[in-house]
Amino acid sequence: MKKTIVTTALMFAAASLIFLSCKKKDDSTPDYTITSEVNGIQEDMDDVHKVSQDAMSSNGQLRTDGTAISSCTNVTFDGTNKKITLDFGTGCMGNDGRIRQGKILISYTDKYTNAGAVITIKTYNYFVDGKKINGRRVVTNNGLNGLGHLVFTVVDSDTTTGNGYATITQTDGGVTTWKSTRTREWSAGESTPLNIYDDELIINGSGEGVSSKGVSYTLTGTDIKLKAACWASFIFAPVSGVLSLTTSDGTRSLDYGDGTCDKKAVYTHTNGKTYNITLNR
Repeated sequence: MKKTIVTTALMFAAASLIFLSCKKKDDSTPDYTITSEVNGIQEDMDDVHKVSQDAMSSNGQLRTDGTAISSCTNVTFDGTNKKITLDFGTGCMGNDGRIRQGKILISYTDKYTNAGAVITIKTYNYFVDGKKINGRRVVTNNGLNGLGHLVFTVVDSDTTTGNGYATITQTDGGVTTWKSTRTREWSAGESTPLNIYDDELIINGSGEGVSSKGVSYTLTGTDIKLKAACWASFIFAPVSGVLSLTTSDGTRSLDYGDGTCDKKAVYTHTNGKTYNITLNR
């Protein structure tokens, strides 16, 4: 399975970061605190996915091509029972420079690219750069859609019931909660596994939770397209689709454009005002 499919999940997670680039000097300034927190919990959950998928792709063998897993990670691969354990001990720096500790527990029914495969990823006393991440991600391969594209359902929740919220304890002790259900359509590049730059994904779905300040929020992504060809130019932002963030004071949204590899978007604030902005991704 191409690393691209895993890495692209991080791009949708990082999408909310672009709200941070919209700061104005008047009362239309977005809520930076909750946006930063929502971005962070999505990034951290997607990082758990990425690390896990790297381990699955290498069948328990450590990789040296930029993955978060490094030589201090103890990888246990149980092919018979279809389980993988990643043990970062009391502190292990990955090849990406992030320090992880604790464990990630993975179980799977089949290969990621096989229809019907279900991959369950759980954290156990797991920390990244001092933040404790407690949650579960279930990835289901739904097979091909009418266009012949693989479609995956990705569900984030608590580690026990599967119905509650994942939690991240921030370094200052604040706790952010998050749960979501999203689909990822592998819309281009699946047939060329050696060429990551022709990969495209279309992401739809929603999330919800409560910030560390007690503010409830929802997040919705509609037809958000990620195009790996843009990455060669260091442009990691989505190229089309709409992202919306809603709190009690209203909804903010971003329209990413017409598919062009650029960092431009149209931001609509809660007061209805629109701004042409340049994204920082």
